[in-house]
Amino acid sequence: MQNGRTPLMVASIEGYVDIVKMLVEARTNSINKQNEDGFSALHLAAQHGRADVVRVITEALAHVDIKTKDRQTALFIASEKGHRSVVELLLLHHADVDICSEMTLVDGDSISDTQFHLTGSYDVKN
Repeated sequence: MQNGRTPLMVASIEGYVDIVKMLVEARTNSINKQNEDGFSALHLAAQHGRADVVRVITEALAHVDIKTKDRQTALFIASEKGHRSVVELLLLHHADVDICSEMTLVDGDSISDTQFHLTGSYDVKN
């Protein structure tokens, strides 16, 4: 596994819906398993705009609000990438629209996207 990726994650990235269905049905992978960066198959499918895969994964009762290490949800990622159909699917499965991601600054401090938008800027120390 590269970066802790499972076969389900790889199939989700590539959009191989039939393989995703087989893996989900076989339960050979934990549907909510996360790689080293905290991405699950749902995050990866959302990131790549794979609406059909997102549908299969959410219907298999994946946790739609699971967060990456940077506190990003699949909804946040799909919204950031402009994947409208994925956003619609996640909202149908009751994804929380109020969860904020978190950015880690160069000095190791963290700031949430909400804080960033409220302040309008942040300092990155070299």
